[in-house]
Amino acid sequence: LAFCSCGQKMYVPSNTPKYVCYKCRNKMPIADLETVFQEPLKDFYFSPTEILSYLEQADTTIKVKQELLSTLEAEQKKVQQEMDKVYRLFMGDQISAEGFGRQYRPLEERFKQLDDQLPRLLAEVDFLKIQYLSKDEIFAEARDLYSRWPQLEPEEKRKIVENITDKILIGKDEVTIHLFYLPSPSELVTSGQRNLTGSSPQRA
Repeated sequence: LAFCSCGQKMYVPSNTPKYVCYKCRNKMPIADLETVFQEPLKDFYFSPTEILSYLEQADTTIKVKQELLSTLEAEQKKVQQEMDKVYRLFMGDQISAEGFGRQYRPLEERFKQLDDQLPRLLAEVDFLKIQYLSKDEIFAEARDLYSRWPQLEPEEKRKIVENITDKILIGKDEVTIHLFYLPSPSELVTSGQRNLTGSSPQRA
């Protein structure tokens, strides 16, 4: 997740507690990076504006998917009606077998596509509804996470950082943290990015 401002990925060698860029030798102590990361974490989880934005975008995401679900269901119904119409024409000897195949096959393929797509989309909507926490729950979980952060084990912190962070850019005098948008304390809900920037003095 950590990248140098020169574009190279940074690593933590076994003999030093620092992120190191092997190309330009830029360095960042792990402890300093942890301190920088904690500030945008606090800004997001303790900001009423950010929490409300989270709720609004989560609600919008659900509505958009529900509208798409309704549109696809309506299309599937229309396709089924067209298939029935073509079949009746064929059974009434109003079109040839060749004409029937030419008109029926594309409709059948589209119906199958919709039949595969609709259950997946419905499952997504149901999942988002389950994950759509109330404002009070989000505040409570966020504050609990932030208050426990200093006591978490390094492995626990690493997992949280990986779950909600897209990329960390480490420069000579500044660290830019790209968080996924809508990170809940427990998991990532949706995609997109939000840029949060912090800085701390770096030791050589």
